[in-house]
Amino acid sequence: MLYRNEIGGTISEAKLAYDSVSKWSKTEAAPSNLTWFPMKPKIRKEPKGVVLIISPFNYPMWCLLGPLV
Repeated sequence: MLYRNEIGGTISEAKLAYDSVSKWSKTEAAPSNLTWFPMKPKIRKEPKGVVLIISPFNYPMWCLLGPLV
């Protein structure tokens, strides 16, 4: 029962994020003027680096796993 209460929300949040990654990372057309029209500029989203998340061992798991998702 504790598993469902404590981590259930984080699991559903992770599933929602997993299902939305393709939409979030889709290449977009960049706003431009007629000078750049032949080049068709695009905005490509790429990860920038690594993140450290620090949480105490006796704190609820969702406080650690929520930011990780």
